[in-house]
Amino acid sequence: MPDAQAIAAQAARFGVADAVHPEDHIWNFVLGHPGFGSRAAAIEYYFADGAHSARHFLELIGPGGRGAVLEFAAGYGCVTRHLALARGFDLTACDIHDEAVGFLRRQLGVRAIASHTCPELFAATGCYGAVLALSFFSHMPLATWARWLVRLTLPLAVGGRLVFTTHGRHSRSHFADPDLPESGFWFQPTSEQSDLPVTEYGQTITTPEFVRAVLLTLPWVELEAWHEADWWAHQDTWVVRKRSHAPVRAVPPPRLGKAPRLWPRRMRP
Repeated sequence: MPDAQAIAAQAARFGVADAVHPEDHIWNFVLGHPGFGSRAAAIEYYFADGAHSARHFLELIGPGGRGAVLEFAAGYGCVTRHLALARGFDLTACDIHDEAVGFLRRQLGVRAIASHTCPELFAATGCYGAVLALSFFSHMPLATWARWLVRLTLPLAVGGRLVFTTHGRHSRSHFADPDLPESGFWFQPTSEQSDLPVTEYGQTITTPEFVRAVLLTLPWVELEAWHEADWWAHQDTWVVRKRSHAPVRAVPPPRLGKAPRLWPRRMRP
């Protein structure tokens, strides 16, 4: 099969596992993209882009970020298979899809845990030197956006870093250049992942001012770096460092069906 040969060739090129799940959303998006002239070119991009993302993450966290690392919303391992090769890593992958968690464990040989639709019910075990949430906040609605930012900073060790990306101003052209609300938060209930409710996982654009304002409500972290249009030439990259333990009162108990009020008054939904 031509696909099998191309997959094997690219996996060998990067020294990674050649298993690809047929439900891999990134895989299917790349194969269906009209910008590639052939399936072989799309397969080459899938492996090369995963390698680039893993390498860029390692550059952002530096040598001090090694140790326990959580890759959040890992999907079916586009980036995971490359991170698994990094030395000095104790990698844990995580995803909302049970099938993805099983695939990561069985086929890619990494530790994998399940996520949760409610941020407050996601319990990451361990204390991580770094957390990666690649193209995750670019899909969260207003009701959970800040709550997930809280949840993903909590399992960081003091001095650890959360690296995440957002659709920023340069991403607007991918969504017909919408006018952004004064709040700096734009959401469209559409998604290529048909198995997730679009009200919970859609398309989100956030301005830098919005993200900075939310970060200011989390006194246990500090913004270390922001790179505009850094990932895929349009998503903004944020590096947040944990500087102290979060106060207990900053972590609300689960309130299913209603978002905890973590927002500054002017920005509440």
